[in-house]
Amino acid sequence: MKRKLGQFERAEVISDEYYCFNVVSIYFLDQGPDKDVLRTSLNKLQKRHPLLRMKIQKKGNKYFYDSQNVPKIPLRILERTHDKHWEEVAESDLNQRLDSDSGPLIRCTYLFKNPPHTSSELIFTCHHSIVDATSMLTLFHDTLSFCAADEDSQSLEGTVELPLLPPEEKFFPSAYRGVSGKLHITRFMLRQIGDEIAYRKGTRGKHQAPLHLSGSCRILPLKMSSQLSEKIISASRKKRITLNSLFMASLLTAVLKLVYKEQELPLRYFTFANLRPYLKPPVQEMNLGSYHSLARFTISVNKDKDIWDLAHRINEQIRKGFHRGDKYISTLLTPQMMKMITRSKSMRMGTVALSYTGNIQIPFSYGKIQILGTRSYISNFSLGPEYTAALHLYNKEFWWDILYLDSDMDHSEALKIAKEIQTILTDATEQ
Repeated sequence: MKRKLGQFERAEVISDEYYCFNVVSIYFLDQGPDKDVLRTSLNKLQKRHPLLRMKIQKKGNKYFYDSQNVPKIPLRILERTHDKHWEEVAESDLNQRLDSDSGPLIRCTYLFKNPPHTSSELIFTCHHSIVDATSMLTLFHDTLSFCAADEDSQSLEGTVELPLLPPEEKFFPSAYRGVSGKLHITRFMLRQIGDEIAYRKGTRGKHQAPLHLSGSCRILPLKMSSQLSEKIISASRKKRITLNSLFMASLLTAVLKLVYKEQELPLRYFTFANLRPYLKPPVQEMNLGSYHSLARFTISVNKDKDIWDLAHRINEQIRKGFHRGDKYISTLLTPQMMKMITRSKSMRMGTVALSYTGNIQIPFSYGKIQILGTRSYISNFSLGPEYTAALHLYNKEFWWDILYLDSDMDHSEALKIAKEIQTILTDATEQ
């Protein structure tokens, strides 16, 4: 089985070639599965999803998924020594490239303590080209469903194998393909040129993000109480501002204050868009793949402005950009951007990045296995944004999965920004 990679998949491979571009997701469990049952469930998972049986081959400037001679999903079982053991594993996996030449593009770690009926963590590390946020939830759901249903079954028979789907651009609406699509690309590029000119003018003589030869990913978990989370949701609804825009505003404001010393200047932010519902036909949740896009915007941030004013401007930027199709076109041009940035090594891609996936709808149990929560992190590198976060709502609480580079800041500095974000959002709910 073989398939040529799509444009955004290529961009993710280029990023991985430069440093490492993994998604690391953690499920916190009580009454975790038996180790042998988990091994069998991973075998069934790999049979069900073709992208888990792939390696990546490069021929000239083209990349291909290839399923020939790909081994089983690696399973590492470690004795869980303390409550933050998972953080050590996650940080290691964020900085350790998967062997894409031989595959598979996934590995699994199970932090397990004897006796088994105690807390444990199931950790998946995936090459970003084969998964998006939806895919990571599907991986866990399928694995734990197999564990719950097949305690005594070692057979792979009856496992439904899904088809290998094309890349996302094959499902783009007709307006963003062919001649019409080229017109959209031309307009998008002209806007980007104008944005670049304005950005350089606005940042001239002011603090610039430092360039480092290297840097390792470090994580910072944050969870907001249900009381604060409820207030944030209520305030956002009253102001008619999306939660994504409010969170982005708080992130930018905190970084401006603590990293940029409250200068007034344009900052760049990245936001992710789930394309699955907008593709033709829509791509279902059960299919793994990288069916999303990454869009970059530039906005002027002023320390004296109201947080809701900034959130409103972000809201309008994203709404207008996605309405005119930037969420499709940026996908097609991302490989060129990544090549330019990784070759020149002359600039950072942006200031912050945020992936808000909304309310996570997962069962609280799979048979005897109890789900306590989930976290997810995306690798960054020395040319990437200075401060990034993945964010979701689970059990009425906002879970922030913050990531920074140790070449940009230490833990105490990263924690100050996280606390400032929480203070900003707390104050915003009282306005």
